[in-house]
Amino acid sequence: MSEQNVKDFFSNDRFAVLAGVVIDEVGEGRATAHIDVEDRHLNANGFCQGGAIFTLADTTLAVAVNTRELNAVSVEANILYINAVTKGRLEAEAIEVVNHHRLPSMDVTLRQNGQVVAKMTSLCYRKSKK
Repeated sequence: MSEQNVKDFFSNDRFAVLAGVVIDEVGEGRATAHIDVEDRHLNANGFCQGGAIFTLADTTLAVAVNTRELNAVSVEANILYINAVTKGRLEAEAIEVVNHHRLPSMDVTLRQNGQVVAKMTSLCYRKSKK
């Protein structure tokens, strides 16, 4: 699927759009995206809410895993929150670790100001060709 087709498809992800996710780059088995963390993303402690971080990671991996003309979904995802996220740009990079015809594996690294703040791993399932 072309980069523009992938971006167009995920522009229909209403929750990701509402959360402020912006897809930056798309390539075969990889993607980058970001959110600009604002007041609306902060929890009671003044840090970015974990659900916002997870949404960015999950959306970025979904874009990356769906670059091969297949209908893929995440069936298992684990996230490790390493450092607190504050207001400002939060970036995610998803890379396909295993390109299996049915069970691809993805890694997502999230950074703020160049510092790793979270890591996600995900096992996905390719349902069928689109």
